[in-house]
Amino acid sequence: GCSIGKHVHEGETELFYFEAGKGRVWDDDECVEVKAGDSMTTGSGHAHSVENTGEEDLILIAAIVLE
Repeated sequence: GCSIGKHVHEGETELFYFEAGKGRVWDDDECVEVKAGDSMTTGSGHAHSVENTGEEDLILIAAIVLE
């Protein structure tokens, strides 16, 4: 049930790779279900959040690339 609250990145892009578990990502106003093996990108000026919706830990790797 843990989450990373909705926030915006300015001047940078954030990349996610979901290593284990399952969750829900809000990408701007679109909700997407994610699971182990999925990846996503949020570009500069866009909002996103990540929420664990499963019984196990949602493990992800995040990288921020400066523009």
